[in-house]
Amino acid sequence: MNVIKGLPQFVPQPTCLSCDGCCRFSGKDSPWRPKMAREEINKKCPYAQRLLKELDEGNALQTVEHRGHIQCAFLSAEDNLCRVYEHRPFECRLYPFLLLQENGDLVIAVHLQCPYIQEKRKDNIFGEYVSSLKEYVRRPEVLGFLKRNPMLAGDYAGYEQEIEHLFPLDR
Repeated sequence: MNVIKGLPQFVPQPTCLSCDGCCRFSGKDSPWRPKMAREEINKKCPYAQRLLKELDEGNALQTVEHRGHIQCAFLSAEDNLCRVYEHRPFECRLYPFLLLQENGDLVIAVHLQCPYIQEKRKDNIFGEYVSSLKEYVRRPEVLGFLKRNPMLAGDYAGYEQEIEHLFPLDR
């Protein structure tokens, strides 16, 4: 889907590949599992049919158990690579930034547990990225996509200490 292709990446790929935080969960029904809008599934993706099958009733990707750990079904534990990286969900592209619904408004927040966020939170690079992210998500086509797919907004009740709200989408 063209809307999500332009989403700028904040965490450098080598940093992601060396981390074991996201894509792994405390339980198979964790609220941190990424959700995916059906309109995001690119038919050219070799895993397109499997992606459709892997979505649960809340549009969250299913998990698998691997060596006693719960992880995304598309994570290769051997090399820490995502099998659908080029076609990954908007929510995966956005992370460590999060989409929340609060009092009927869509809000962008940041997950403070991400090691890269902990390292860069007070740097100018963080503020510059947030400014570019704000500009990106407020583009009419992106805002339209997010409003058509409110199920992408996560419910992180109980994790408020780990999240910092940054800005509402439509103000």
